[in-house]
Amino acid sequence: MRSGAGRRAALALTAGGLAISSLLVCTSSASAKVGDLYEDADVPAVMDAMLQLPAEMKLDRAPDPASVDVTTPQDQRIGSTLDRFPKDKVLSEVPQHFDGVANVDFRVSGDNKKEATNAARSVDKGWKVGFIGALDEGYPSISMTDAMTGEANRTFTTSYSIAHTETRSSGWSVGGNVSAGISADGTSGKVGGNFGYSEMTTKSTTTTDQSTDAKTEHIPAKATGWLEAYANGGWYAGWIVDQDPKHPEVVHAVPARVFYKSDKVGPPVSWLQRGKALPLK
Repeated sequence: MRSGAGRRAALALTAGGLAISSLLVCTSSASAKVGDLYEDADVPAVMDAMLQLPAEMKLDRAPDPASVDVTTPQDQRIGSTLDRFPKDKVLSEVPQHFDGVANVDFRVSGDNKKEATNAARSVDKGWKVGFIGALDEGYPSISMTDAMTGEANRTFTTSYSIAHTETRSSGWSVGGNVSAGISADGTSGKVGGNFGYSEMTTKSTTTTDQSTDAKTEHIPAKATGWLEAYANGGWYAGWIVDQDPKHPEVVHAVPARVFYKSDKVGPPVSWLQRGKALPLK
C-alpha cells in the first residue's frame, strides 16, 4: 500500500451487522496515478496485512472435501505439492502428528482427484486424517466487473452466500462452499465465482451465511476502474495424510491443493476497488 498524507486507511463498512472489507487508497499526486483505486502492485500488501496467511499448514484434522482442488490439472497439482512440500519434509513431519508410523505410502499416481477426496473422507471410516502443506497461492481473484472510464461514480452491489458442507463436530475441519457475486449500475446481469474452503481453526472468526451490500465508489479522471472480488484465504499445496487405526505403521500421503480461509477475518470474500491509469496524452 502506498504511503503519504493522501492515503486513506482501510474502511470497515457494516451491512446487516456484518463487517465487510472495503479497501480504498488515495494518493496526493494527480499525474499518472490512479488516484482512489488499487493498482496491481497494491493488492498483495493490502491482502497480506489483512489476512496474515501462514506460510505452512499443519493440521491434525481432515480438510473439508469441498476445499480440495479438483479443477487444476493433475500434473500441476502434483508439481506444486512436490515443489512446496517435498517428500523428505513429509517424512520428518508425519511422525510428529501420527503415532506408530514406520512408513509413508506416497500416492502420486492414478486418479489423483479421486484419491484426494477419498483421503479427506477417510475420517468417516474412523481413520485419523490430517493435512500438511505450504502456501501456493494467496487470495485468488474470483470475479470482477467490467472496467469503466472516469471521471465517474459507480454503484456496485456485492453479495455472498455460504452453504456449509459438513457439520460433524470432530474429525472434520469446519468449512463450506461460497458463492460470491458483483453487479454494477449500467450493466446487465451479475458476475460471480464459487469456491470451497476449510477453516484454519475450529475457533475462527464467526460470520453470517449470507450478505448483500451496495456502495458507490468514485473513479477518477484519466483512469479506468472496476470492482474485484478476492477469496479471503489461500491455496496450500501439500499432502492429505490418513492412517488406518488397525494398521498405524503405514500412513498414506496423497498430493493435494486445499483452500483454507484466513482466521483473521469473518467474511469469506473481500471486494477491492481496482483501477489502472490511462496513458497521458
